[in-house]
Amino acid sequence: MNANPTWLQIIQAFFAGWAFTLAGPAYSQARALGGMTFQTLCGLAYGARAMQYFSYSLNHYMLDPDGTPNEGWFRAQRLNRKLRALAQVLMPLRSIGVYHHPADFFYTRPLDQYTLGHPNDLFARGDPVVAGQFVDAHLNGYEYVLIVNRNPLAPAAIAFHFGCESVEEYRHADGKWMAPFPNRPRAQPLTFEPGDGRLFRFKRHL
Repeated sequence: MNANPTWLQIIQAFFAGWAFTLAGPAYSQARALGGMTFQTLCGLAYGARAMQYFSYSLNHYMLDPDGTPNEGWFRAQRLNRKLRALAQVLMPLRSIGVYHHPADFFYTRPLDQYTLGHPNDLFARGDPVVAGQFVDAHLNGYEYVLIVNRNPLAPAAIAFHFGCESVEEYRHADGKWMAPFPNRPRAQPLTFEPGDGRLFRFKRHL
């Protein structure tokens, strides 16, 4: 997330989890944003603490041969704005689990194993997603989940069951927590752009 990290930040990121995001040439210009978003948001769901874009110097994905920023540059710029907003919430939190719906890859855990020391009732129906679980260092009672569309090339739609009524979504555009619309936490309809993610917090009343 820092374009000019210090050596200390590099060392800290190495041990804390550093994600190198492929910015080209694997994706066409039309599909590149979904591909980069998928990599960065899944990295955050898995607890990455730093991001760096990687692009071969000769493919001119972000800069034209004369050094002029092109559409790839502006796609990365838009994604960076979302990452900066999410970082304000995620950096103080502690990553404690990652879950898949469906759990169809080796060693991935299904959502019904999502736990925080009490009986679990979180689950999803619909398209494939990955869910990163976080808690506040001060244990303020909130649980956080970053839900990411596992498809970098197509939109996704799911119904997510939070197991409670007190659910809020983080709006990265203005930094506010708001109840999702329509507000149906027991079967919350969620849609995602290709590779994109949405961050929620909730309190379960046991």
